[in-house]
Amino acid sequence: MSKIKKYGLSHLVKTMQTLNDVEKSMFVGGDIIYMDSKGSIVGVTEDSNSYDTIVIGNTYYTCSGHVTTTIENDISWSDTDSQQTVYGSRLELQGGDYGLFQFLADNTSVEWQGFYNGGEDVDSATLCMLRTIHSSNQVTGSIPTGYNSTIHSHVYGSSSMSEGDEEAAEAYGDFGYSTFAVYDKQTGRTSYNDI
Repeated sequence: MSKIKKYGLSHLVKTMQTLNDVEKSMFVGGDIIYMDSKGSIVGVTEDSNSYDTIVIGNTYYTCSGHVTTTIENDISWSDTDSQQTVYGSRLELQGGDYGLFQFLADNTSVEWQGFYNGGEDVDSATLCMLRTIHSSNQVTGSIPTGYNSTIHSHVYGSSSMSEGDEEAAEAYGDFGYSTFAVYDKQTGRTSYNDI
């Protein structure tokens, strides 16, 4: 019988299997939301009520906060401008971060909209709600209360404000919003319009 020998920590580091963040969350806690390229939720693990990782295809993002309260797919809400019912997906967040918004915008083919309180410092803002209507060229005009700033993504290469964005910014201003921002996924730039 051979003796068990002690190996140095450096040897163990080299030979032990390492887990990525998605695999770690499966063992350590935190659930996973699976989405398709249109932002539709196609699966959710059911371990707890807090979600830590979003997976789209082969990419994933581990949230700094938790997706809580609401995870809805194919929900409807009334569009403020057209008074029509629109359908989409919505995530409500506790301690959500700007990185999650960028991840969703960069890894799906649709526009996303985020709501937060804080103005132009969106990089350090706590995003409270993210939503999409699964469209590559618009977000809904529905304006939720309880926030003072919004950001939405453009899929097709424009971080500047379009005429439609200018009109939308004015409408958000009428509801007490102070900042309306646009994120361009192709350049990674964000432009702001103080209302």
